[in-house]
Amino acid sequence: MLFKDSTARTIRLQKRMAIVVAALLAGAWLFGIRPLRATVVDVANDRTTVDRDLTVANERAGKLPQLKRQVEELREQVGRFKSMLPRSDLQPALADLVRLAGAQSLRKFTYTQDSEKALPLCIEQPVTIKFESSFTDAYEFLEAIDQMQRLTRVRDINIKQLDTRGNGDVRVEMSLSFFFSEQW
Repeated sequence: MLFKDSTARTIRLQKRMAIVVAALLAGAWLFGIRPLRATVVDVANDRTTVDRDLTVANERAGKLPQLKRQVEELREQVGRFKSMLPRSDLQPALADLVRLAGAQSLRKFTYTQDSEKALPLCIEQPVTIKFESSFTDAYEFLEAIDQMQRLTRVRDINIKQLDTRGNGDVRVEMSLSFFFSEQW
C-alpha cells in the first residue's frame, strides 16, 4: 500500500510538473518567442526601408557634382548679369552714349532724361535721344547700343528721311531705357 501511495503521488507530481512545464512553455511562447519573432520581422522591414533610403541617398549624392557645376554656371550668369545691371549711376551710361554718337558722326545729337521708374528688381531710367545722320551711321549707332555692356532696351524709334534728294540722311528720335539696380 505504501508502494501504491508512492506511485500515485509520483503520478500526480508528474502530472503537475507536466502542467507547470506546459504553462512555462506556453508563457515563453506568448511572452517571449512570439513578440521576439514580431520584433525580428519589424527589424527586417526597417532594414528594407533603410536600404531603400540608402539607395535613394546614394543616387542623390551621385548628382551632387552635376548640381555643383550647375550652381557654378548660375553664379557666372549672375556675375555677368550684375555687370550688365550696374548700380544706379547713369553718368557712365550717358558718357558711353555720347562717345558712341561721336564715333558715328551723328549731328544735332541731344538726349533728355525722363523720370526713372522703380521696378520690382531694378530701376528703369528712360532717355529720349534725337539726332541726324546718314542712315548707315544711324544703323551703326543702334548696333553699338545693342552691343553695350549694360542692360538696355529701345522702347520706341522713329526714323524720318530728311530730304527728298535721296542722299540717305535721316532724323532719328528714340526712347531708350537703361536698367540699374540698388541691390548690387
